[in-house]
Amino acid sequence: MPRYILAILLLVLVASEPPAATASDSLKGYADKCTAAVGIAVPDFDCNSGTLVPTTNASGSNCDRPNVLNGECDPGSYFKVIANTDSVAIVAMCRKKGNDPAKELYGDIAVIQHNKKNGATCFYQAPPNSPQPPLDGHVLSPSKGYGAWRWYEPATTASIGCGECHDNGPILRTPFLSQITGKDALPTGLNVSGAPYKFVGDDFKNWKSWSILVDNNDCNMCHRMGLSSIQGNSGGGGLRNGGTSIRFGIVATAATQSARNSSMPPWMQPGSTGPSATDQAYAAAIKACAEAFRNTPRSLPSGCHAKPFADAFP
Repeated sequence: MPRYILAILLLVLVASEPPAATASDSLKGYADKCTAAVGIAVPDFDCNSGTLVPTTNASGSNCDRPNVLNGECDPGSYFKVIANTDSVAIVAMCRKKGNDPAKELYGDIAVIQHNKKNGATCFYQAPPNSPQPPLDGHVLSPSKGYGAWRWYEPATTASIGCGECHDNGPILRTPFLSQITGKDALPTGLNVSGAPYKFVGDDFKNWKSWSILVDNNDCNMCHRMGLSSIQGNSGGGGLRNGGTSIRFGIVATAATQSARNSSMPPWMQPGSTGPSATDQAYAAAIKACAEAFRNTPRSLPSGCHAKPFADAFP
């Protein structure tokens, strides 16, 4: 057979081979990996055994401290700290999303499982209310596998892009949840400089996050400002543009916020009594630095720095 014909046949054979399968964990396999990495399993739990998220001074669709994710007050939502030890934090968010307040039914339930020492972090997400039926607030452990309760498989959870918003550490601190006190108060110290953050599992191994730093900028004084390698789906066919550096810093210092009562001041910096042009400039500088790194990582403006801190576990 002539050599040129043999070469063509080889090219056809190579081109016709199916692409290598991307590794993916089953729900139970992922939960088992997470238990081994974090040290404490996510157990069965009841949403209503957590703390009702306050919606103070609710008026129409506004309140004092709406959530930032959806820009709404979402009355009837519960937050539960499942574990908070020296080494482990596990939290659950049960968003009511308009479901009957008299019933333990929710429109969105998510869990974050994190080891404070080695940074191992896992995300679990249930299908949203619409078009599915409401979620039962008596939640079964993901370690029981797909079908025992309505958890997404890890590949689907990863495709949502939780890490885009959770880009400076496992648990975001906004007034919606930081107003909670007592047994379900938010775990602290998880998004400060030096706190470890790693993503467990085959479906999350390509996630990365950088700390965005700007010289002489107050936004970097108390916590990290992050930028994720991923952008989640907006739900409208496009990509979100979220995260602490790109979005939340701007929201936190703005004079107004979606669904927030006009009498409430910005929540950054702490103790703020009204909008500050200086704080808004700090937030804008962080955003500009993050966008510069995303678009031209090898040519950053003076005073702008990006340091990697989060990637695959171990």
